[in-house]
Amino acid sequence: MPKLAGQFEVRAIGSTLSASLPRIGWREILSRARAEPVTWRAHRNRELLAALALKAIGANVRIVFTRHSATSPSRYTRWLARLADRVITLTAEGARQMALPSSTISHGVDLERFSPSGDRDAAWKALAVGGQFGIGVVAARRSTHFGMA
Repeated sequence: MPKLAGQFEVRAIGSTLSASLPRIGWREILSRARAEPVTWRAHRNRELLAALALKAIGANVRIVFTRHSATSPSRYTRWLARLADRVITLTAEGARQMALPSSTISHGVDLERFSPSGDRDAAWKALAVGGQFGIGVVAARRSTHFGMA
């Protein structure tokens, strides 16, 4: 979300999100979606259902469904995904299992930007965190994302 915030107004809805994330409530979502196009990104069926409900009551919502799972989706998930404006899968195998037109955008690390330093000792010292070793953790934050473009 922080990367998108530089180009778009981005706010989240959900009860388990960090308090530091900009928020939006249902009343404002409906009001805004009636006045201007809104993009809703969904990972799960319940998030997709919420977006479809907004669309059904006249909101101008563009729905992007991202399928992360490597397992075969249920018929119900495929049916819901057909109603989204775009489907994104993480792998070619995921796209095959969805059996729907989709774009494949994989997870990953930009190796041009994040690559080992030529001098690891100097790079570690430059961090000024002390000690001799560090542990890097790469993870994804799971939440419902709502963006207005």
